[in-house]
Amino acid sequence: MAKIVTSARGEKVDFDLIGIKNAMAALPANDNVKKRERFINKKRRRGLKRRVDEMAQTKRLEEANFASATESLVDATEDVVESDDTTQTKTRRKVK
Repeated sequence: MAKIVTSARGEKVDFDLIGIKNAMAALPANDNVKKRERFINKKRRRGLKRRVDEMAQTKRLEEANFASATESLVDATEDVVESDDTTQTKTRRKVK
């Protein structure tokens, strides 16, 4: 006889069925299941690998753009400092 109980939400809950499912989940996977999991994981990795390569390429481009932008900024600030020494100002922190 199955232990079927009505939950607080009004749904039927079969505790024997839940126990059987938990026991099946605890069993080690057989060879067919392992092969199927490996096949699925290989397919996923292939798709992920493509996306990771695209992200790496995008990151390299962004780093190159950032490096060139910072070099031009450094060159511009060096020109300002060399041309006019009065542009340098000191800032003070406010003390609370």
